[in-house]
Amino acid sequence: MEKNSSKEKKTKFNSLADATGKIPYNMLNDYMFRIVLQENKEALRQIIAAVLHISPDAIRNLKVKNTIIPGQSPSDKEFRMDIRVLFNDNKNVDIELQIRDEGNWEYRGLHYLCREFDKNMQRGDIYSKDHAAYQIGFLDFTLFEDNDKFFSAYEMCDIENHYRFNRNFELFVINLNRIDDATDADKASGLQKWCRFLKASTYEELKKLAKEEHLMEALANDIFRRNADENIQKLCEDRDDYLRSEYYRKKRTAELEQQLKETTTLLNKALAERDNAVIERDKALQEIAELKSSKNR
Repeated sequence: MEKNSSKEKKTKFNSLADATGKIPYNMLNDYMFRIVLQENKEALRQIIAAVLHISPDAIRNLKVKNTIIPGQSPSDKEFRMDIRVLFNDNKNVDIELQIRDEGNWEYRGLHYLCREFDKNMQRGDIYSKDHAAYQIGFLDFTLFEDNDKFFSAYEMCDIENHYRFNRNFELFVINLNRIDDATDADKASGLQKWCRFLKASTYEELKKLAKEEHLMEALANDIFRRNADENIQKLCEDRDDYLRSEYYRKKRTAELEQQLKETTTLLNKALAERDNAVIERDKALQEIAELKSSKNR
């Protein structure tokens, strides 16, 4: 499919109120996801609360630890567009949006979670029951085919009777393709509504959700404003291009590695067969020589 240019995607509307059709870059673009949410702390607070299934009031304070300047190209080190949050002074959250299945999320998610848990612990610190880490993955694909749910929470527990170790180390997976399968608890927490907002691909969807929630109205206007900024559009487009090329590179690398493995197996088999043939040939020559020798005697 031919890629649209930034010029083609430039908004032709003066305000969100008269905007219609496809959003050039919605919240599934991880650059847009990051710059919009890092500057809307109340939205972050409500999203985290919705995932943890707690009251937003339980989050007393919140700080984004890795802000970037909107409109400025991320540094080479900013290859990930996650949002890292510290709330209530001792709880770390890593929020990641992942659109393409690269086949390794169960390992990457665990790595990010372990990193966040260890981040604020220094040698000599007293272990506290309040110190916690959470990893939140909004995935636009199904992670496990045999556990195809909208919302999954993974934590340490006894594998036999599922007795919980504690709730200070949890990994959450939200499948954005299963929003309609949200439970009553997911709806009550607001998680389903927030996921619909993240997935909204048209201005009509965005404005419909904005009418239901004042906070979403502010975010919808922010998304429209960002899409009207040609520099922001260029960075969103660059980010899409980067992720697309990275996905192709990793996929092609995996294909070539598999091809190399299969070729190596065939080659080893052929070499083994050749070695066996040489052994059989040498045995036959030896037997012939022995027969000739016995005849001469």
